Amino acid sequence: MEKQQSVKEEDAVEQNALDMIISESTSCTYPASDANGEEIRYITCYTEEGIFCKKAGLTDGYEWSIPFESKEQYDKVIEFIGQLSDDEDLRFTANENFWKDFLKGDTDVESLKEKYTISDSSGVKRTEIKVSNFKEYETPNYQFIPEPDIGTGGMRILKNGQSVAVFSVDDLKIRVDEQTGTRVLISEIGGYNGIWYDAIAVDAELENGLAKALGVDDIPEVGLEGYYIGTHAGTGIQYVMKPGEEGRGGKVLLRNEADVARYNALAEEYYNRYPNLINSQEKGRIWASFEIVGMAERTYTGIVRIGYDGVSYNDNSDYKKNWSIIFTEATWELLNEWLKDNRERMNEWDKFGSWGDVFDKIGGSYERIWSDEELKQGYLNN
Repeated sequence: MEKQQSVKEEDAVEQNALDMIISESTSCTYPASDANGEEIRYITCYTEEGIFCKKAGLTDGYEWSIPFESKEQYDKVIEFIGQLSDDEDLRFTANENFWKDFLKGDTDVESLKEKYTISDSSGVKRTEIKVSNFKEYETPNYQFIPEPDIGTGGMRILKNGQSVAVFSVDDLKIRVDEQTGTRVLISEIGGYNGIWYDAIAVDAELENGLAKALGVDDIPEVGLEGYYIGTHAGTGIQYVMKPGEEGRGGKVLLRNEADVARYNALAEEYYNRYPNLINSQEKGRIWASFEIVGMAERTYTGIVRIGYDGVSYNDNSDYKKNWSIIFTEATWELLNEWLKDNRERMNEWDKFGSWGDVFDKIGGSYERIWSDEELKQGYLNN
């Protein structure tokens, strides 16, 4: 037989309910524990007696309650909730453990909020990415701006005020390279001649900021498939490459300040060493990127460009030393395989004869291109 509440107990419950109606309160919403369920709204009330949390729509009982031990605790809580902003994620306020730690005097409140916003008391996390939940968000180095016109919706990321890329909903996942541990976002956008892609390295600031902009607790992680992470021997800077797309491009990854410094130093090297070929620091950065992804080599006197359609040399001091050759993709595949094992052994990049020796070894065919100057003079330079 159930124990009946006394009149005194019933009066106390009614008084508590009345206190909650007229008390300070916060509310928040958690996702349902299953895909077909409805979101759950929690209301947390702060009375002089304590903190009480209950599910919206339920009239009996509380999810949890914490009685205050002193008037000072009540004042501390009221002062704190009065400082919360209207657009702040308040899910931590429905977590009993947050308030227990808060009342114990934990001074790192921001870390507490972060810790107890990640999951609710039952461990349920917001994982489903919905375009309707996207919002603008900003961190010290990143800005996240919803782009509703990109496919079914997407997110533009800016780093230090410069647009990095627009990532569609399907691309909003962290791809992790198993061999290097490198974590990247890759933006795949249909364009000329198939798929164009961009990529950015993921650091903690980007990951946390993006999660808040998307309205989720964690960004999904998947293995890196259809791409690989390469490393430039000279600088140690990594890049993203699509297999079979070597010689067409790639995306340089600047993962930290050290990478940025090495990248800028390489760009400065191009700008200072080849003033007749490179007339701006921006072009220096372009050539630095080409070198990192394997499409350029510096020599003492000029620059060699290497691509899927040919190889060319431009001399900084004497244009008559320039030369250019073209070849088929079949020859490029042979050359690309040879370069993977012999790139470090290639000494005379700028000598046409050295390349002739390479083609003799790999069996590919090529065609020397005449410049206008060579046509006028009637013979090829070099």
